[in-house]
Amino acid sequence: MKRYGKRIIETLVLVCALLLAALTAAAPGQAADIPIRQIDPITLQPRGEARALVIVCDFADVKYRSDRISDEELERDLFGTGTADLYPYVCLTMYFENASYGALHMDGDVYHYTLSGNIADYENSDQDFEKFVTEVLNGLDDTIDYRKYDADRDGYIDVLSMSIPTGGDAEFWYGCTATWESDPLKLDGEKLWHYVINDEQPYADTLDYYLGTLAHEYGHCMGLSDYYEYGKDEDWQATTGDAGLERMDESGGDFCPYSKLMVGWYGKENIQCYDWAKGGTQVFTLKDDSTDPSVLLLPSAESCDLFSEYFTVDYITPRANFATLFDEGGVRLYHVDSELGTYDDGTDYLLYDGFSPDYDSTGKGRRLIRLVNNGKGFYTEGDTIDCSASGFAWYDESGKETVDTGYTVHVDSIDETARTCTVSVTRK
Repeated sequence: MKRYGKRIIETLVLVCALLLAALTAAAPGQAADIPIRQIDPITLQPRGEARALVIVCDFADVKYRSDRISDEELERDLFGTGTADLYPYVCLTMYFENASYGALHMDGDVYHYTLSGNIADYENSDQDFEKFVTEVLNGLDDTIDYRKYDADRDGYIDVLSMSIPTGGDAEFWYGCTATWESDPLKLDGEKLWHYVINDEQPYADTLDYYLGTLAHEYGHCMGLSDYYEYGKDEDWQATTGDAGLERMDESGGDFCPYSKLMVGWYGKENIQCYDWAKGGTQVFTLKDDSTDPSVLLLPSAESCDLFSEYFTVDYITPRANFATLFDEGGVRLYHVDSELGTYDDGTDYLLYDGFSPDYDSTGKGRRLIRLVNNGKGFYTEGDTIDCSASGFAWYDESGKETVDTGYTVHVDSIDETARTCTVSVTRK
């Protein structure tokens, strides 16, 4: 079983996924400009319409408290009018509208199901949810038309999440995204791939955590990795401070530029790249990436290859999914190492994904993303970022950030009225 986030990846799953991709390369939603599908071809579609199925489950012996949010209210809070208490997100639908710049519209429904057995009956040493999932989906087969939840008509349910009440083995029922491995279920002709186990509780005082966990896990369903440091009980966040808020790290704020590049939320017109051939000092104007897609890439080679080592530069303000989370915002830089490895069978994987065989569990080596000047906030007008800045270096052969990038970035101006930022980049 494949668990993300709170996740486990097995090579066989990737192999099967990529073989399926080869067979379904022309299927709807398999667009070449969604880079992450080179790694995970059968993802929740990050653009267009998506239909989410949420099932609130309980067991013969373990139930929710009597003050659980009703299915109708939870559906409203996730996919309807939402609630002002969750501002700035209001609801899951609005969160993804903001994150994708309007590219992804997510709708959904909430159902309830009580399993026939006690919660321990579905726990096993293999951490396999499939007995549990099978009973729930078969039990609701007469109630739900599963074809409704395949908006892109690729033959797979877009996204399924199943809520679990507190009371079982917490090490088994932790929040994660898993992948179906057994023979396909017969779900009105639909198959299941990624699905979410949500251990957050649907009560009024925990609804923000419930929504935030779904946003994080749905990121996994779109193929995104965790960015936090695995194996740590403390200080596990990889990107910290106001500038480091990231949905796939500590599950706060919005998705970072690397995430949005991978799922295709930037169009070609939204991506600028330092031109090595031109050289010298180049001036770039960035829009407020909180609401208007805009990112600058500083490549480590002549081409701006998204599956390589590079820096992203963007300018954000406390708007949309960042509203109320910090005061002013500014410029931030991420160090990305999105290089690919290849298994013996020829399939690709991200070298520095948390479950890659090349992952550095110490947290001190190469990582998918790091934040320049981590924990120290944003850069603002007049600031210069050069080799003296913490984390502004390429990796050396031992995985340490020691190699001078050759770049100097200067924040020339920030126009708070127009919500634009001008930066000058020089490469020696």
